[in-house]
Order: sequence, then C-alpha cells, then structure tokens
Amino acid sequence: MRKRKNRDARIVATGIGAYPDADYRYLSDADWLNIQQRFGKRTKIPANLREQLSGVTAIYADMLQTPRLGRSLTGAVTEIELWCKRTEALKRAIWTDSAAEPNNAPQNLGDIIDRYFRRPRSPVEATLPLAHLAQFLTGAQALARYFVQILEMTDSDNKIAESWLVWAALVISFCRDQKIPIVSESRGSLHPGFFYLLKSLQATLPSKAQNSLSGGEAKLLKPSSPVKAGPSLRKSALRAAALADRESAEALYSRLMWWGLGLVRLKQTVPFESKASISRMLKRLVAEY
Repeated sequence: MRKRKNRDARIVATGIGAYPDADYRYLSDADWLNIQQRFGKRTKIPANLREQLSGVTAIYADMLQTPRLGRSLTGAVTEIELWCKRTEALKRAIWTDSAAEPNNAPQNLGDIIDRYFRRPRSPVEATLPLAHLAQFLTGAQALARYFVQILEMTDSDNKIAESWLVWAALVISFCRDQKIPIVSESRGSLHPGFFYLLKSLQATLPSKAQNSLSGGEAKLLKPSSPVKAGPSLRKSALRAAALADRESAEALYSRLMWWGLGLVRLKQTVPFESKASISRMLKRLVAEY
C-alpha cells in the first residue's frame, strides 16, 4: 500500500481582508499604577517592562485587526514554480540566444535587483527590445525563486497555531525576567495582580469582527481570538505558562511575528493540560518565587 504523504498544514497570506484603524490604545500611567497596586507594595513594574508588554500587545492587536485571505503554502509555491517554467518557455520563444546564467547565485534581494534590473543594458539589449525583455524575464524568475525561499523558511516543526497563547506566554516570560510574581504562593494559583495585568492588557485589544469567507482554497487567515475573562482565561493563562516553560522569549517572539507575516500553521497541537499536569506546573511556578 502506498504511504500517503503528509500534507503541509501551513497557510500563506494571499491578500488583506480589511484595512484596520492603526491606532492602538496604550495603557496610561494611571492604568499601570492601578495594575502595580494589585501586586502589593513590594512589586514595581519598571518602564522597560511596560514598554515590552505594551509593544508585544500592540503587535498582537494589529494582527486581530488585519484579517487576511490565505491558501495552502504548498499550493501557492506550486503555482509560482509553474509560472517560472512558463516564463522560461516564453523567454526561449522570444529570444533564443539568452546568455548562460552566472555560476554565483544572487545572495539577496539587492543582488537580484542589481544584476537583472539596474545594470546597464548590453549593446544587443539596447538595440533589440525582446533581448531586453528576456533579461527582465530572467530577473522575474530569480525574484520568484527568492520569495519561495522566504516562504519556506519557517520551521517545519512550528506547530503553535494559537497566537493568543504565544502572546500570553511572552507576557509571562517578560514578567518572569523582571521577577514579577505570576502565581500566589499562599493560594497556589495565578497571582491576582498578574491576572489583573493580563485582563488589562487584553482590554486594549480590538473587538473581534471577522467573518469567515468561502470559495475554493481561500479562507480567512486570522490569529486566535482573545480569551474571555473568568475561568477560561485563568485556565488558558496556565497553558501559556506551560508554553513559556518550553520556549524562550526569542522563540516565542519569532512565532508571533510569523503571524504578522501571514505564514503560520493552523493545526492546533498545543496539548490541553490535565488537572494533574496543571497542579505540577503550579508547584513548579511557586517554587520559582
């Protein structure tokens, strides 16, 4: 029996669904003072931490405001590669005496532009328009292949599809670096101050106003929605804490930025922690503080 090849679950943005209002409402100094008071007199939230938390929340807010049209990465790359083949056939049809490509491949986008689009025309290209067009077609192929490499640069093991979890895990990671308590030692649960911080940051996010789209392979590519306050927010925050345990802040930020670039995995593979694993996680967190 022929083994079925696993389908690449990545989705690549192929359009913008709406143009957002780019204004993001940052927390005021009074808001931060109110949050700080919830932690108690011993805890201070320094200016650099405020900037980190506001900055990463603004990035996440922008994603929620900008739904994108998308399709499978495999399908998009296949279409680009087919276009390159057709472009090569067109080039040979209009100009049969194309020069051989240099052995040294372009190193970056600037190299491609300089080599194919900015260099002086040769005597033949200056005289014969189709020779000049053939050169541009070669450059167009090089551009297409360059962007295919960019699209396929994402880690094939990047299976974290819930951008809310990544955002919350970054909030936790930043707070840990500044010794801000995430859990309450006396209660063995999320610290009330941290829970209020999470709610306050989430209150600055835009409302969810995104409709699903249908038709062919196109679909709405969007980050996961904010989690409602209450038990579900507390439980989701614990999942984010587990994610912060497994991933560095740099890795989490990289994953969040891939959402901004419109290239993600949609399949949810972050395990939903059992009560026993949540209890173990809380004990570990309490031990850290």
